[in-house]
Amino acid sequence: MANRCFYNSDGDFLIVPQKGKLLIYTEFGKMLVQPNEICVIQRGMRFSIDVFEETRGYILEVYGVHFELPDLGPIVSKRCLGDCVPGANGLANPRDFLIPVAWYEDRQVPDGYTVINKYQGKLFAAKQEFSPFNVVAWHGNYTPYKYNLENFMVINSVAFDHADPSIFTVLTAKSVRPGVAIADFVIFPPRWGVADKTFRPPYYHSLALDNKNNTVSTFPGNCMSEFMGLIKGHYEAKQGGFLPGGGSLHNSMTPHGPDADCFEKASKAKLAPERIAEGTMVSKLNATLWWPLGSPTLLRGVAIFYFSKVTEEESGEESVCKKKLMYIRHQTLTWVLGVEKYERIIFLLSIYIFKISNNTFMFESSLSLAVTKWGLKTSNCLDENYYKCWEPLKSHFTPNSRNPAGPH
Repeated sequence: MANRCFYNSDGDFLIVPQKGKLLIYTEFGKMLVQPNEICVIQRGMRFSIDVFEETRGYILEVYGVHFELPDLGPIVSKRCLGDCVPGANGLANPRDFLIPVAWYEDRQVPDGYTVINKYQGKLFAAKQEFSPFNVVAWHGNYTPYKYNLENFMVINSVAFDHADPSIFTVLTAKSVRPGVAIADFVIFPPRWGVADKTFRPPYYHSLALDNKNNTVSTFPGNCMSEFMGLIKGHYEAKQGGFLPGGGSLHNSMTPHGPDADCFEKASKAKLAPERIAEGTMVSKLNATLWWPLGSPTLLRGVAIFYFSKVTEEESGEESVCKKKLMYIRHQTLTWVLGVEKYERIIFLLSIYIFKISNNTFMFESSLSLAVTKWGLKTSNCLDENYYKCWEPLKSHFTPNSRNPAGPH
């Protein structure tokens, strides 16, 4: 992405490369993300991606919440003093998540650097004359991060039957209901299978949520929408036809399980200890919300991305990075501050208070606000030159100066 970057005002991106490595530039520094690793670019963070070969993978976008480690319940040690660190004793450990080291570029772009923003499902672009990756240093804990899936500490049944698949959860985006996630990122990595008197492949299943007790029970339809992707190897429940880079979708209220060949082989196999999914990494994105086209939810959906590196001889902005996106869901959740007549009341109220008392005030919200047609056009009060007040600002950065205060 030459002289272009992107940031998302709507939600967080979970990026799962399947083929080819991604060099991701952010305001916090650079991250090299390779297949079998994942990264999360959180809401509002500017980033740009360089690729070195034909590259593809998966992207999940969620709204309203951030990804976090799942609650571990009895897995967490009860022998520590004080509060234990979630994730310190199994699954994805906090110490294995990596964040960028501060890096910056002090670069002018006379022809314009394009910043692309996604806001309420629409794309906006603005140009500036310098690179946005000019942050010399930062502090805090709201950062992009990456994780190597090989560091996942697998937990499995060592007696009989299957444990709940939630034991394979890497990250979760929680909903307001305890125990129910908007989305989970789950993997099926290499592991040992030793369960006795058990059909060892993933069992035929269907789930339902008990709205009263917030519990999950069996039901003739699956309440969790499941999108599965294959990073490498082969999936034990569907060894033919499900290839790396592909995907399968089992939407809510749809029972599913292994194919016929897998069932026959597993039913006749000797139940000796065996390695499962050797050389394989399967990812699964679970959501309590549906993935139909045209239905607004808090889950943006899954995109399968494809990038191809182009040669220097190719010209034109669109040829810098060819992209193909296949959205399973493509609908935006829009939060609007009231309907048009209420916005008019709020708008007029702000003008009235300002004129009478010469005071200013501010509405703040964690939700993204939309301006109605009345505010944009009918009111005739829009200042179309508002942004120009920042244009005279110039850089006073002096990287070679020994004076921390800068020039006087």
